[in-house]
Amino acid sequence: YGTAGTLEYTYRVSFDGAQPLDRRLISRQVITEPQPEIVAVGASKQAASVPISGTIAYLANGNAWIIRHNSAERRPLTFTGDLDGRVLALSDDGRHLLFTRTAISDTVASGDELPSFNQLWLLDTRILQEGPRPLAVANVIYAEWASDGRAFAYSTADTTQGAPGWKARNDLIVVNMDDMRPKQILPPSGGHLYSWWGTRYAWSPDGTRFVYATAEAIGTIDAATGQERPLARFPAFHTYGEWVWVPKVAWSPDGRYLACVVHRAAESGEPEDSPFFDLAILDTESGTQVTLAPQVGMWADPLWSPPIVDPYGVVRVALLYGVADVPTQSASSGYRLYIMDRDGSNRLRLQPAAWTTSASGVDAAWSPISRQVACIWRGDLYLVDLDTLEFWPLTRGITCEGVQWAHARSDSTADAGPS
Repeated sequence: YGTAGTLEYTYRVSFDGAQPLDRRLISRQVITEPQPEIVAVGASKQAASVPISGTIAYLANGNAWIIRHNSAERRPLTFTGDLDGRVLALSDDGRHLLFTRTAISDTVASGDELPSFNQLWLLDTRILQEGPRPLAVANVIYAEWASDGRAFAYSTADTTQGAPGWKARNDLIVVNMDDMRPKQILPPSGGHLYSWWGTRYAWSPDGTRFVYATAEAIGTIDAATGQERPLARFPAFHTYGEWVWVPKVAWSPDGRYLACVVHRAAESGEPEDSPFFDLAILDTESGTQVTLAPQVGMWADPLWSPPIVDPYGVVRVALLYGVADVPTQSASSGYRLYIMDRDGSNRLRLQPAAWTTSASGVDAAWSPISRQVACIWRGDLYLVDLDTLEFWPLTRGITCEGVQWAHARSDSTADAGPS
């Protein structure tokens, strides 16, 4: 008989009262080695599988997994259990995965320099048992693929002794996959409010621009020149803790509109203390801003759908977003998932009445070619059909976080063995 081994993990957790803000692995030690066991494998009853279009990637218990073809064909891509969840980026063709792994070091690198807190890795998802390769980039707090999969962008931070453990550089680097040479789009900077927390970026569908979001502003960046164009300003939210609220921003498929949550000042009191967060659309051409849904909560995290055909043959673009159960306490409230058309019409709640997601943002992704959504509820990954509102579990009894859905490659090398 075999025996399970024992691993000891040590984490550093920062709290704001009872609310956990940051959880970071600082050491991993083998206490006892596992002993192998020989088991007989025979026929067993399997749960009904669900067909999957494209490739779904997700993070579970510190490892990256993918699902292709159907829910029964899921497999782990990593086995180390040390992915920190800061980056999980699947290329649109489903071929490459970027992720960050915790960098564990008990000693200072040199002089007063602190050890890095993570490293960026790249993996080819098509080849079974293919090991990931390090990209010699440390302290990464953002990374994303270009829509054509030929380049990726990232931003970095410096390690610090105090909470939250990093100080953002607010730089922006693009790496071309052909020669792997980095090109600096934005140099390190710290000129905006709460810049130590970091800027959020998102690449436009045509690859010509980035959107940036800080604690108090949203705008675009020319990918060729680095020139910034502000689009919206709002009062920064005073968290009274060692964390900063920065909105996620999503590009519409045509690259013209931005969906985001903006902080709105209350009629009385300090603007920074206002509990109001609205879902808005920004027009990058005219600069106009339209509120689609008021008081959705700070973690509503809207996501545009690809152009999809409804049951009546009409091509639509929809928005997936969360709505806080207690909008005036949205930092700690649970959230429910909704969809609506781009003009705010045809609003529909996806989850059953008893379903509430955690107060950590919307962990969901659109199918690239059909009216389906993958979402995480109570740690498991579910598939939702938007026409029937049926739910199918894709995982059971694990802790999932972060999900991506992309087109799968249909060439002969998909899921091939080692070359």
